[in-house]
Formats: sequence, C-alpha cells, structure tokens
Amino acid sequence: MKVLYNFVFLMVSLVFLSSCGENFGRFELVNMSGEIISSAVVKVCDQEFEFRNIDPEKTVIGDFIITSDSHYTIKIRFLSGSSIQNEIGYVTNGFDFNDKIIVSKSAIEIKTIKVD
Repeated sequence: MKVLYNFVFLMVSLVFLSSCGENFGRFELVNMSGEIISSAVVKVCDQEFEFRNIDPEKTVIGDFIITSDSHYTIKIRFLSGSSIQNEIGYVTNGFDFNDKIIVSKSAIEIKTIKVD
C-alpha cells in the first residue's frame, strides 16, 4: 500500500510541476519613423532592454521571461533630439507572447500575437 501511495504522490507532483513551466515573450521593435532612433528603452516584466542607433525600417529583438502580468514601457529618442514614450500592450503568465512594436515619428503601437 505504501508503494501505491508513493507512486500516486509522485504522479501528482509531476503533473503539478509540468504545469508550472516558464512562459516566454519576444518583441520586435520596428523603426518606421523615417529617422534614426538614437536610443530605445523597453521595460517589461521588470526586465529592461536598451538599443542604440536603429536605422529606419530596421528591427531589433528582445526576448524575456514572463514573470508576472505586465505591460511595455517604451521610451524613444530620435537622432533629431525629439522623443516619444508610451505604455502599451499586456503579457500574462500561462501564455507565450510575440509582439511587434511599431515606432512612427509620433506614435508607438503594438500588434500582439499570443502563442499558446
């Protein structure tokens, strides 16, 4: 009987642990502003990414671990000295995300693709 109890406990533990896997996110920041981005800072899930000198129509990528519900805080500075910022998007535990962040001269927008 003790062997059966240990077996059931082991199976329940394995099922529980397999359901607690990490979730991952990826964002692509696309410069559609027509101007060089001299500095881009992206914060999500208490992780910060900094990129420099992003040419027009170029893309940079950031990969992160989803540790909690979160959103993106994005700060952009252009070579001309102008800047924009925004808080956008949403990520949550239980799903993987692949987001495209599009930067124009006057706005920052997001297209979210949730990956199960």
